[in-house]
Amino acid sequence: MTDSAGASLTISRDYKMAARELVPPGGQRCKLAMDSMGQLASFATSDNVSVHFTYVGNSGLIESKESAAGQSFIYEYDDYGRMRAVVRPTGDRLIVATEHSTGKKARHLYSIASRLIGAVRHMQGRRSA
Repeated sequence: MTDSAGASLTISRDYKMAARELVPPGGQRCKLAMDSMGQLASFATSDNVSVHFTYVGNSGLIESKESAAGQSFIYEYDDYGRMRAVVRPTGDRLIVATEHSTGKKARHLYSIASRLIGAVRHMQGRRSA
């Protein structure tokens, strides 16, 4: 694939047409591994940065992301598959909420003790704290 600036991203595929490697414009290779459902199970860059993914059943929703260094992010969803929270490696929980009547989104960061640390509201592409 090539963008309007002429930068190319190359995707190498196996005989089943599954993506196996990405090569971005800088040339750093990223190896991909897929699970039995065809979902991204892990990737590793040429400088040994790697990430492993697990999924919620066969929904396609990412359940967790873990780095080679052992840092894990846990993702939580509502009944409609919308992300509602992310638990960070520190134990802090980022709550993602949408006010459905206006469509405005807000993120609230809670510490492991459920103490509100901060909130950010997004309104029509602008941020306000």
